[in-house]
Amino acid sequence: MANYKKIKIEFKPRLKDAALGLAYKDERRIEIKKGLDEFETLDTIIHELQHIIHPFLDELAIECSSTMLAEHLWNLGYRKLNTNGKNNIKNKKR
Repeated sequence: MANYKKIKIEFKPRLKDAALGLAYKDERRIEIKKGLDEFETLDTIIHELQHIIHPFLDELAIECSSTMLAEHLWNLGYRKLNTNGKNNIKNKKR
């Protein structure tokens, strides 16, 4: 991957404007609201990552594509495995 830069993901108890997630493109950082269910967390992470990775997409395109991606990954068994602050998402066989 040429020119890949890590995007930091932080989990916060509250976000401004009652948002589920926020993307800070210049900082390459996203914030996700703590306490969301597993699917909603996956969907929100994908949504906010797309704001940074594809800044040219409008909100409707991001909303539709992030939910579609989240549903496909969920149906393949992707789940968050640990809660030690690293928030790894890995494939879990059913």
